[in-house]
Amino acid sequence: LEVQHWHSRGWVKAWSPALYSYRDGQLKASADTQTRWVGTPRMSALTRALVGQLPLQSACRISRLSRRQQQWRLYDQAGHEHGPFDHLILAIPAPQATALINSISGLAAATAGVAMQPTWAVALGYERPLPTPVEACFIEDQSLAWVARNSSKPGRTGQLDTWILHASDAWSDRHRDLPATAVFEQLTHTLAAVLGTSLPGPTLALAHRWLYARPAKVQNWGALTDDSLSLQLCGDWCLSGRVEDAWRSGQVAARRLLAQSEPEKRR
Repeated sequence: LEVQHWHSRGWVKAWSPALYSYRDGQLKASADTQTRWVGTPRMSALTRALVGQLPLQSACRISRLSRRQQQWRLYDQAGHEHGPFDHLILAIPAPQATALINSISGLAAATAGVAMQPTWAVALGYERPLPTPVEACFIEDQSLAWVARNSSKPGRTGQLDTWILHASDAWSDRHRDLPATAVFEQLTHTLAAVLGTSLPGPTLALAHRWLYARPAKVQNWGALTDDSLSLQLCGDWCLSGRVEDAWRSGQVAARRLLAQSEPEKRR
């Protein structure tokens, strides 16, 4: 229902790519029929729409928290104070949450036990479309796990033939400290093998490491709550690590915060 609401507003659209699978050197059409939704005209369109007119301060890294007189104060890397706030929700990876609450809340014992796996991602852009019908592909037994022809998604109007490559969890973990140039070379080499074609030099080439991409183990927390401190922790790591889990976890945290706020309003 929620996705249908987003769709009715034009924030997301269904993406039905020419989907393939690659295993043991064989590229085959995939029988997967799952509906896939993407933000339009770009992935961030959904979060931008949900934020709406709410005040948002970006490019500001919070490095310390303080709890005084039943209120939260946040301090950024430049030492500037933000707040005070009555409630605090941390929607960040578990290791980063641990660093902030370690001396404040007992929830740190839970977050400290959450292992997160990295993922290397590469973005490519070509002046001419690559000679392949593949628009998305699940990959096994290779350094890559998933590739998507980003330019095949609805609403994309760029001039380049763009691709997004995601390395496998195991490969990313083994090569977490590999230089970005080496990551680019190895993953594009695998992409050429998967597509069965040589690749021209790209116009666009970016490599990025998500250090805390997904939890190593599924949790069933939904969200973590410390009512005594009006503190909520949420994120995909509170469940199984999928993007849907990030939304579900945020909903749990929001409902708990609202339930806690109701008695306060009646005082």
